[in-house]
Amino acid sequence: MAFSSDPAGVSNQIERTVNLPDIDNPVLFKDRLEDMMQKNANTINSKTGGLYNLSEILSFQQVFKTGDPQNFRSGYRKTFDLVNLNGGNIAAGATVNFPHGISSIGDPIMIYATCKATDGRRFTVVYPNVYLTTTDIFFTNPAANPVSSVIAVAEYTKN
Repeated sequence: MAFSSDPAGVSNQIERTVNLPDIDNPVLFKDRLEDMMQKNANTINSKTGGLYNLSEILSFQQVFKTGDPQNFRSGYRKTFDLVNLNGGNIAAGATVNFPHGISSIGDPIMIYATCKATDGRRFTVVYPNVYLTTTDIFFTNPAANPVSSVIAVAEYTKN
């Protein structure tokens, strides 16, 4: 796993250097330690897992419960290679569906697909071109050409 020092990512990364005051000043030491721990907790809790593998994972997203915004549910992510599942390119205008294998699927967080058409165009689609039911994932190719790559990402809660 690589450490990213890209400017966009620096603001939510954990500090690598820790400069605590002398232990002889317990108030300053305690304040600095609490501040450091709070920054670390905020950074970790605001991160979204960056692993997009082809199995269900806990995404580290926290979504409030409808009607009870003080309680949260964990978010999950599953990624699908729809062209591979289809056995090849998906024709223009064609709709395909495959069992998603997700048990106890709850509310959606975000469902989208990134696509590459055979003419080289790259694009992203959301509902109604990609969606989940309780058993399957559905994708409709909106392009005028077949698509040679469709990576669908489903983020959701569980019941």
